[in-house]
Amino acid sequence: MENDKIKEKIFLIQKYFKIMKESSLTNQWELYRVAHKAMLEESLKLQKLLSKNNL
Repeated sequence: MENDKIKEKIFLIQKYFKIMKESSLTNQWELYRVAHKAMLEESLKLQKLLSKNNL
């Protein structure tokens, strides 16, 4: 159950990132960069938690 919630979070983060990436508005570049960094950090945390739970 816990793993499903983590996987759902990863999916939502990736979905948000895809929307940001597809946005062609140049004034959103800083937001895109910050969102990308946050997405990477959050994904790493969630993946570590997933692997820890699978042991």
